[in-house]
Amino acid sequence: MDETSQNGKKSMEIFQCCYTHAGRKTGAAMSAGWETVALSPNLPQEALKICKRAQNAASPNHPGIVDEQGNVLDLFETAGTGNWLCVIRTRYGQTDSLGRPSMFSHGFVFSWKDPAVLWNPNTFLSFDRDNFQTDENSAAAWNGVLRRDHTPPLSISTALNTLSMDMSRYAVLIRCVYAQMCEGKNPKPLHIFYDGSESRLRALLYLIYGGLPGYLRKTLSVTSSANAVNLKKNLIFTPLAREKEYYLIPQTGENHFLTPRVEHRIARYSYLDYAPVHLSPENFPEYFRTLDHYAVQLGDLTASSEPVLKLAWQMTAFHEDVRELPDSELEAGLSAGLHCGMETDVFYRLMTGLLGECIRRNRFLSSETQPALEKYLHETELSTQTQAFFHQAAYYYLYQYAACGESARENAVKFLLT
Repeated sequence: MDETSQNGKKSMEIFQCCYTHAGRKTGAAMSAGWETVALSPNLPQEALKICKRAQNAASPNHPGIVDEQGNVLDLFETAGTGNWLCVIRTRYGQTDSLGRPSMFSHGFVFSWKDPAVLWNPNTFLSFDRDNFQTDENSAAAWNGVLRRDHTPPLSISTALNTLSMDMSRYAVLIRCVYAQMCEGKNPKPLHIFYDGSESRLRALLYLIYGGLPGYLRKTLSVTSSANAVNLKKNLIFTPLAREKEYYLIPQTGENHFLTPRVEHRIARYSYLDYAPVHLSPENFPEYFRTLDHYAVQLGDLTASSEPVLKLAWQMTAFHEDVRELPDSELEAGLSAGLHCGMETDVFYRLMTGLLGECIRRNRFLSSETQPALEKYLHETELSTQTQAFFHQAAYYYLYQYAACGESARENAVKFLLT
């Protein structure tokens, strides 16, 4: 259904998907089973499948599921995919019509294609928890509008204050989340400490979603308890984080997760922790929107390639002016570009500018980047004028500056004379 703003204008489309051990009466017979209920009538099949999978994974396999303090578990989760975000609250401690342990899982589904969802975490975090119902009849009465809570919307500054964190600790939080999400196949979850309060959980989630590039926001999945049935999540929030194998204490930065290898990778690509290290909180949204915009212009339609995001970061942080880049960034940008496989006009103009600036500064490329440049020229055929400009700059560099092999010099002369 459509959520409408106070002035009556359509703002976004939000869907509902609930899941429980529902009882159904057919004649005199009574049957019960896990199933979706109270679905939005126009819920897309892809969204239904994603939300149902997340809710089914949380279904209890034994009675008496409690949280870390021994209370009946009231679980909050998010499950992200490339297109959809499911925000789910699951209430345990219930029984079905046959007296078997049950739960009621109430999910709201948002589209990542909506800019308000992708770039403003308040869209899916700052609504009243009473929107989540505990039974099918109450959920079925939902009118399609989420009631927002009466507190001011979260911001980076207010979230940091709520958690007694500063920007340096925030940078550690983002690095740890990135490390978990980019660790490879089947990484173990990162346990993040919080005291169990709703306000601090919401503040942490706002900081995390608000401090990640768009492609990571879209795939992040979290759960609010280490006692949850399904622990196949990126992040698990728990008061017992320090007892777990991989953990982070946000307020101090203490963690058992970051390694020198990961720290080097983050430093290499620059874009990830640039916001908490270098920007004022109010500039975060514009930074990430611009980063995403440039990545798409460079040719990465999903804005998820790390080498492309490296180039997009250079365009963002240095205002598309290669003359502002330090020598190390010229080299790093060329290296990233030669390994990312992009072919748009914007990409070739940037690469031509980077190499042209190397020539202007009489800068020699490293023993790793120069062979990559020669290999690129050898394997790539000309197709556009902007690509030809880059090839011309590359052959000029190899002929004029590089201690390259004889064949490369001959190719350079041949190209420059055509």
